[in-house]
Amino acid sequence: FQLDGGILKYFEECGGEHYDGECFVFDQRVAVDAALEETDTQQCYACQAVLTPEDQQSPHYDPPNGCPKCYETADQKLTKRLTQLNEQFRQATTPLPGSLPYHNVRPMNVPLRFDHQPLVDFLIGMHAQLGREFWQAACDNGRVTYKDEPLTADTAVRAGWRVEHHVPQTVEPDVNAAVTFLYEDEQLLVVNKPAPLPMHPSGRFNRNTLVNLLEPAYPSAQLRTVHRLDANTTGVLVMARKRNVAAKLSPQFANNCVQKIYLAKVIGCPQKDTFACDQPIAADATQAAGTRTVEAAGRRAETQFRVIDRDDDGTALVECRPVTGRTNQIRLHLSHLGFPIVGDPAYQASAGTTKKQTLSVDDPPMCLHAWKITIEHPETGEPITFEAPRPGWANGIED
Repeated sequence: FQLDGGILKYFEECGGEHYDGECFVFDQRVAVDAALEETDTQQCYACQAVLTPEDQQSPHYDPPNGCPKCYETADQKLTKRLTQLNEQFRQATTPLPGSLPYHNVRPMNVPLRFDHQPLVDFLIGMHAQLGREFWQAACDNGRVTYKDEPLTADTAVRAGWRVEHHVPQTVEPDVNAAVTFLYEDEQLLVVNKPAPLPMHPSGRFNRNTLVNLLEPAYPSAQLRTVHRLDANTTGVLVMARKRNVAAKLSPQFANNCVQKIYLAKVIGCPQKDTFACDQPIAADATQAAGTRTVEAAGRRAETQFRVIDRDDDGTALVECRPVTGRTNQIRLHLSHLGFPIVGDPAYQASAGTTKKQTLSVDDPPMCLHAWKITIEHPETGEPITFEAPRPGWANGIED
């Protein structure tokens, strides 16, 4: 049935008899009572919900921004934002940008030591692993340029030049792009980095790198990395969203003020439940494998270890706390102690096998995971801890 003349006509003729509630009206009054007088009922500008006087007494009533019915806690808002970021990232990385053929331009800056040297000698000095024949062919085919002009192999380069190597129809190796967003605010972005995934353009990887994959999600933020994880290492990674934030965070890492906890599955079972390694580490990597070595004259390095579990298969799950932050420190220290990390392509490789820096997506994983990290928040100065979920090889074990 329908009221002849509508509810307002009913009020005029019958008053409030047999009518319970108020009448919603489509103007600035929101609602009227049986006497056609405006009531105290309001409507939320944000979600359009009707709000009683009791609703308007809530501390979450914040016209025109929101009301108790659409209010979200900070955690709820963050969860919704992270879900949105994860979905956007999946769409942006399918397919991987570096897996489609593209014209790749790799810049190289000429250092002072190559001033007035032939171009081919500079190229070999920078990337000896590619060999003279490769670089000679690149020069002969006009694929090495300076200011868009091709250079010959015997061109004398000058310190400060920005030489570009052009690689047409580049297709990069696949990587694991299953990045998970863990935290975001105005200053920080925290992700769980998968593996294998290089952080920065280098070698065979340019577009299929973490920094490049994150750019579409933050087109104007200019994300800055304040610490690094190996391409084959998974886990929590903190990034700054602004330059001044990076300036506050970087000293925390440089001065070893950040607490980091890693998980590693190692070959062998340490006898002691807790142990440490303070062997110095060489400052420079070996050119062939990109690995470092323990060296008496190297830089100070210290890592503390605690055995979490010993397995029947001869492996152990170890908690690793690096006191210093040298490149490959945990991997090198464990290898030096005789407990190399399972799946490590460099420090666990047996004699006679080829060492490599980045695993392929089909290789067994390297079992090293950045589990937790604690920093001082750049805005509040208060400690804040971020945690990345344990990988499958470290699940099901109590700390």
